[in-house]
Order: sequence, then C-alpha cells, then structure tokens
Amino acid sequence: MIRTKEKILDTVLGSETKARALRFILRHPSQAFKLGEIARIINQNYNTTASFIDDLERVGIVQKSSNKDSASIVYGINSNFRNYEELRDFCLKIFPTSTDALIKDLKEAGIIRLAILQGVFLNQGAVNIDFFVVADDIDNKKFEKVVKELEADVGQEINYTLMNTSEFTYRYNIYDRFVRNILKRKHIALIDDLKLQAN
Repeated sequence: MIRTKEKILDTVLGSETKARALRFILRHPSQAFKLGEIARIINQNYNTTASFIDDLERVGIVQKSSNKDSASIVYGINSNFRNYEELRDFCLKIFPTSTDALIKDLKEAGIIRLAILQGVFLNQGAVNIDFFVVADDIDNKKFEKVVKELEADVGQEINYTLMNTSEFTYRYNIYDRFVRNILKRKHIALIDDLKLQAN
C-alpha cells in the first residue's frame, strides 16, 4: 500500500494553500473562479489564497478576466502557458493527500472496517467511486469533515460511498456487482480489518 506521511505537493511548493489552489485550477481548465470561491472550495484562508493566485498570474500560469455576468474578477488556468502540460501532469499525478493523516482522521470518525481509495486518487478517469468506506458507529459530522478535506486536497468533488458492516457483508456474500467491482478495480486499501485483500 502507498503510505505517505506528508502531502508531497505541499512539501514541494512549501504550503498546503499553494498545493490545493494549483491542483484545483488545474482540475478545472475550462472554468474561472472568484478568489473567494477558490479559497472556500480549497478550505483555506482568503488572503493567503489571493496572494498565491496573484503570484501564479504574474508568472503566467493563471490568467484573470472579468465575469461577463457580474463584472467581477475571476481567475482560471492559462492553458497557453509554455509548460502547462508538464505542470498539469506533475501536479495531478502526485498522490494528493497524507494517508497517515487520513487513516487517523477516519478512525476518529468511527469504527472503520474498510477504507479504499481509487478513481481520482489513482488517475483512473471517470469511475463511479473514488472513496469507499465500511464503518460502524460513524460520527457523520466528523466523516463529512474528512470528505471535505479530501476534496480540498484533490481539487474536485469526490464520489464516495459509506456503508455499515452488515450491509457490506450481505452484499459481498451475494456477489453484489457494485461492491465486487469496487474491490476488483485497482485501489489503495487504507484500512482492511475485514481482511479482504488476503482472500
């Protein structure tokens, strides 16, 4: 299993805000956003986000324009930037989060039996599920916070499914296609107390 104590892009760029902001705009190449929107979506301080976006604009990675509807300033990736493709591939292929921190946060949200990452985390393109969790006694607010932080790290909304152990066991045993396809597809098992990977 891939285990990362640190968020690699954060370390390379020197801050979580920079990593999240850059990954976010790279994942939305045909869109432009207000600074406040970017800061909110990546769950970071507005002033810090604004400062970094300004830096990216100065070097030509980001371009700003006026929103036609509201006349406000919006920012998006400059796909004509000389090293755009190399920058995009580098930033989006690097694993986006710390698995150690994610495991810790998950365990604080409930009794986790199985936690799987795939889809956007492994650059698999459009798949039904990015994050699959089997858990009992879950604290929904804590779990939703985990998901929100993951989305901020990844730079987009993630598709996830949360299932309790009894439902999962039933569906697994009847060879439910949805469950079996998740397990069949290449993935990272963060937690596997059900010992499925050994079967």
